Amino acid sequence: GMAARSPQSGGGFPMNEASAVFEAFVRQLANDLTEQITQEHGREIVAMFDEIVRLREQLTRAGRLMEAYVIREKQLHEMLDGLTSTHTQATAQMHASRTEWSEKAQSVTLVQNEQRRRLKDPMEDTQTELERIQQVLAAPMHPPHEVTHQQKWQPL
Repeated sequence: GMAARSPQSGGGFPMNEASAVFEAFVRQLANDLTEQITQEHGREIVAMFDEIVRLREQLTRAGRLMEAYVIREKQLHEMLDGLTSTHTQATAQMHASRTEWSEKAQSVTLVQNEQRRRLKDPMEDTQTELERIQQVLAAPMHPPHEVTHQQKWQPL
């Protein structure tokens, strides 16, 4: 009867042959798409890693500038402390007999000490920020698989 005959498609091929051709086509299409997506993903990973490397280099430069700033500020503060101390001693010696003048000089010195204390705050803020930068840069970089295969990557 009719159920025993092999079903035919409109193109003259048996259905199982047309199905096999279609299946092979779809499988190839899926493979091509997977390959394209994998390559694009690899390019994105490499680009992101390059951006991280660039940002770490900028952080390193900023850290060096901040270190130099802190060192200079400390030197300036030490110099200022030395000058203030010398000035206070000289003032005290010159006006030992004039109590009124000494009291005035001491009140000026107290004001100067308060001003110097306020000057140290930005330096301490910079020191704190510098320590944060150093912590970030201390974390080792682990290049992803895509980077080690596509480039000759060298750690900084």
